[in-house]
Amino acid sequence: MRPVYLFFRTVHLTTGLISLLIANGQQKVSDFDPAVALGRHMANQGLEKAYVHTDKDFYATGETIWFKAYLVDGTTHRKSDRSRVVYIDLLNEGDSIVARKKLYVENLGANGEIALDKKLHQGTYTLRAYTHFMLNEKQPQFFEKKIPVWQQIPIPDSTEDNLAAQVSEDIALAENDKANIAFFPEGGHLVAGLEGVIGIKVRDKTGQGMAVKGSIEDDEGKIVAFFESHEFGLGAVKFKPENRKAYFATISGNDEKIPLPRPLGQGYVMRVENKGEHIEFLLTTNITDGFQGAYLLGHLRGKVVHKQLIETKRNENSYRVKFLTKGLTDGVAQFTLFAPNNEPVCERLVFIDRDDTKTDLLINSDSDNYGIRQRVSTTIELVDVLGVPLEGDLSMTVATADNIAYAKDLDNIESWLLLNSDMGATVPDPAYFFEDRTFARKYSLDLLMMTHGWRRFVWKDLLDGQVKKTLAHPPEKGIMIQGKVTEFNNRYRTSKAALKLNIVGLSEGVYQENGTTDLQGNFSFGPFIFEDSINGIINAAALENAKNKKPKDLAIITDTVMRVELPSRSFSRRAQNRAVPKVADYLEKAEKRRVVDFEYGEGITQLEEVTVTKKRKTRQTIIDEAIEDFDKTTLYRHPDARLFVDSLSGTQGTSLFDILRRVPGVIIEGLYPNQSAVIRGLASFRSNGPLYLLDGVPVDWEFVRFLRVNEFVFVDVLKGATGAIYGSRAANGVIAIYTPGTLRLPPEPQAVPNVDGFTIAGFSKVREFYSPDYGVASDANQKPDYRTTLYWEPFVPLEGQRSKSVSFYTGDNLGLYIIEVEGLTTDGRPVGGYHTLRVTDDASKH
Repeated sequence: MRPVYLFFRTVHLTTGLISLLIANGQQKVSDFDPAVALGRHMANQGLEKAYVHTDKDFYATGETIWFKAYLVDGTTHRKSDRSRVVYIDLLNEGDSIVARKKLYVENLGANGEIALDKKLHQGTYTLRAYTHFMLNEKQPQFFEKKIPVWQQIPIPDSTEDNLAAQVSEDIALAENDKANIAFFPEGGHLVAGLEGVIGIKVRDKTGQGMAVKGSIEDDEGKIVAFFESHEFGLGAVKFKPENRKAYFATISGNDEKIPLPRPLGQGYVMRVENKGEHIEFLLTTNITDGFQGAYLLGHLRGKVVHKQLIETKRNENSYRVKFLTKGLTDGVAQFTLFAPNNEPVCERLVFIDRDDTKTDLLINSDSDNYGIRQRVSTTIELVDVLGVPLEGDLSMTVATADNIAYAKDLDNIESWLLLNSDMGATVPDPAYFFEDRTFARKYSLDLLMMTHGWRRFVWKDLLDGQVKKTLAHPPEKGIMIQGKVTEFNNRYRTSKAALKLNIVGLSEGVYQENGTTDLQGNFSFGPFIFEDSINGIINAAALENAKNKKPKDLAIITDTVMRVELPSRSFSRRAQNRAVPKVADYLEKAEKRRVVDFEYGEGITQLEEVTVTKKRKTRQTIIDEAIEDFDKTTLYRHPDARLFVDSLSGTQGTSLFDILRRVPGVIIEGLYPNQSAVIRGLASFRSNGPLYLLDGVPVDWEFVRFLRVNEFVFVDVLKGATGAIYGSRAANGVIAIYTPGTLRLPPEPQAVPNVDGFTIAGFSKVREFYSPDYGVASDANQKPDYRTTLYWEPFVPLEGQRSKSVSFYTGDNLGLYIIEVEGLTTDGRPVGGYHTLRVTDDASKH
């Protein structure tokens, strides 16, 4: 279905398998072919990925987060053919949404901004990007970035010292803490009598990697191998386990014996050597004729790159494969060995890292030193390893160096798309693996592949045919106007009807479209593409009326808000102690700009005091005021989550516990009327469950388990500290239910049969980043300029030209600035680069 573009007021401008060299030559494929199952899965579901480039890495309250959201196909990293809508959420430390943007993606990305309220609490927020389509995955990998936000007030000089002291304290704790060591046999298992490699991961209490040395000994105390962990606590050791023996690891300086995974009596071992241009596999087994009919499959982000039926001589227990990587794109590949009975028995991740796929993003400026308010001319050039220009879609920011340098240990566009998005967002310091191309970096990256077991799908589900033919979350192409038609006097009985949609208030007049409901009374119009909000009217006429019978009165329930039950946060809560920003200096600059913006800001005028006598209140205003008054009467003031029954679609006839499923972190067990709730992350007294309150009065589970949605108005969920006011009774959280009359609202306007008026919000409008031009005389140029972001351009296209020229002006703040450019080539290669410049008041330096 093609989208419908609506123009009004502000116009929204919409302007086969790779040949591989194998040791045995050409191989035939058996009737059993997991590649076919994988192909069905990818064709039906596929993958999407999102990435967000921000103008800075931390902010002060009152500032604006400028960003560009990239949306790509998860396999090719090119423009996605599925979704056209991307959501950007800003969450606080309690996982509540502070701001949400809904953006239409025309090509590779869409830009937007989030204004941070001056009263926002100081803390670490999370910027999250996702599409509706991503929710089809069992473990969707949303892009998430931690955004520290500081109060915009001058901070004493001791702030930086306190932060540095905290970092030192954390590091000291890590050094003195007991090591947590985990072992990962390469391919999956240790097997008696077969030499294998076992990966090692050593972490301290904070999750930071530790460098240690140690040994492996058998249950008789005999040392069979020595090991050590290196960067990020990763290491590996090779040895041949014996049958019916147990093995233990001992860290130097610690007498504790840590058991290794027990060897299998019979099985398979997969050993892998990644040599860049090719990958060598050594497959061994101690099962007689264990390779007769075995199968090796490799895929890169769901695209099959190797499939091979293994045929060996009888009694042969080893098999070698040499796999050329020529023609492949970079990224995480997964290789799986299937036994003759079709069971996956070995699996290994390998990072494809080819020299001939690399790019070079060159950023240059006409000088390295500039004065205040001086024009900076830059050139951006993108070439391949042969120096041939490449085309791409980039974004560019110029901001204070301390600010951008703060999160160097976090994802950039290359590390996210090629690594972390395919590893479950669990890789610490992901950008490290892309900083250079040294042997040590490649070795650490291979150890990372060996010691990570996250999988996007389960082979058993695919091979058993458990591929959903109908997607629970279809890709969004635009804004949908949808809902349900029921009998007017019985909202539980749906009705098939003919519909007419009228959208009013457009500059071109009225937009009209006819449609019908399905057998269940559901209807849908769209997709539409528009900004701001639009008003509409839907008329309905029943289709099943008998001849000469009075037409049936219908109710139209229009759902104007898309509600998505988002999973819990996938972000790896790793420590971020590698760099300490110069917060005091930065906030002092931010405060200067705030004062200047208020005094000189465009459109800001200090007025004489006036008195507003009266203003007509909308129903939404009445409800908001009632909620505000109600919150003042509760002990907890603000819940962690609140659900209004009237705001939830598809709840007719459901129970209290059914709608509680929509709250992240609340798990519902059982079937009505024997449902119960568990709030994840709290105390484990599951037999007691949460504390239930009905209009503020404690009640037991027996009372609330029969409640239906028509018996209450809204429900609050309290987690952790929020419910602490209720004491030990709230150790498992609080579920507070409120019945009609709680808010003392006036009755709603009487509904009219066969017609429904609605207002629906469009895509988020985008402000233009202000960048002054000091080359022309202007009154606006007379005010002080304390910008910490000098320049932000979300769309820097490289199309057919050798280089792209970009210019901007410095401000009044002195110091070091970083030009950061990120983006994608047209063939899906992520690119990024930096360039520094300095602003000084010494005119002799420029």
